[in-house]
Amino acid sequence: LLCCAEAPPYVGVGECGHADACWVCTMRLRAISRDYRCPMCKKELDEVLITNNASPVLIKMLKFETFEKDDGVAVRFANADIRTAVMRLFEYRCRVEACAKRSCAFRSLRELENHLWYTHW
Repeated sequence: LLCCAEAPPYVGVGECGHADACWVCTMRLRAISRDYRCPMCKKELDEVLITNNASPVLIKMLKFETFEKDDGVAVRFANADIRTAVMRLFEYRCRVEACAKRSCAFRSLRELENHLWYTHW
């Protein structure tokens, strides 16, 4: 498993059937690097599914079009909880312990910068 964390709850899987990248790495590759290839076989993937079940049997039976899709990075989500977790990756959040407990997101990078400057400096 290609992963930035130990025991990730979700993985990304493409039509090639490889489910060898964790969901965070899958999103980093697609959203930041604009790399739409499978990290294992390098096949160009029009879309991937972020799922909590990477069973080979399930992967062979998948019908990608049945899952909700984010067209921005061509990712589908196995359920609403996974979609919420993925969308949180794109939020601006303060990681200082006291603020992280409140789970407050900022609307822009500028708002987060101002918060850090005036609250934690």
